[in-house]
Amino acid sequence: MLIPLNTLSFAQDASAADLPSVSFTAPDPESALNNTTGHIDLVWAPQTEDVEKALQYELISAETATFEDSLTHYAGHDTRSFLSGLEGRTYFFKVRATDGANATGPWSEPLKVEVQYVSRSRVHSFMWVGAICLIATITIIVGGSLRTRNSQQTTS
Repeated sequence: MLIPLNTLSFAQDASAADLPSVSFTAPDPESALNNTTGHIDLVWAPQTEDVEKALQYELISAETATFEDSLTHYAGHDTRSFLSGLEGRTYFFKVRATDGANATGPWSEPLKVEVQYVSRSRVHSFMWVGAICLIATITIIVGGSLRTRNSQQTTS
């Protein structure tokens, strides 16, 4: 059931103590440390059953654990965010509950994500090896075909 925002009444005296703390439920920290895909599906949940007070969530990231120059990736009602196009480096994520107005809950524990790609030189090396294998395979097939054709002509 959808409820228009203009019909909701928000308590003006809400405080951070009224909002639940939030923690990441996925991915697990071990898989987050070895990300080679450049995307991540972050899932979080309030640490209490009383979720009516947490009307929204705020997800931020930064390149350092101190969260200087943080970037807001998501602000809304969902408890999941899919991020793609991540560059090869370390990211830190935090999430917290908000009431959509002024009150915010405490930040979650940071989630560290390391995105590591295969180096370009290694990719180029694999491409060259693949090209050499392709040329060798074509050479063997064509050579075998020509030898078979020549041997059939000499026996006829």
